[in-house]
Amino acid sequence: MKREREQRRNQLEDEMAALQKEFEGERNVLKGKIESLEQLVKDQAKRIEALSAQQEKAYEKVQDIANKAVSGAGERHNQRWPSEPRTAASKEE
Repeated sequence: MKREREQRRNQLEDEMAALQKEFEGERNVLKGKIESLEQLVKDQAKRIEALSAQQEKAYEKVQDIANKAVSGAGERHNQRWPSEPRTAASKEE
């Protein structure tokens, strides 16, 4: 009876050691995944920041082009149609 208990105890200890090793292995794998995901989040945050800056520069360029287009259209309009129509009297001067 004592021998059976001792064998059972050794068996349980072996099972417990195996489960402990399995747990440690899974924990290490999950830690690695967490670290990888944290790095991915950091990299994506940097990328978002860079893309936001790029978007802002592009928006500024579009605004500049739009302003130049409006200014150019206004100048062409003024050259074709003067603001004060010429009358016969003004032509004689």
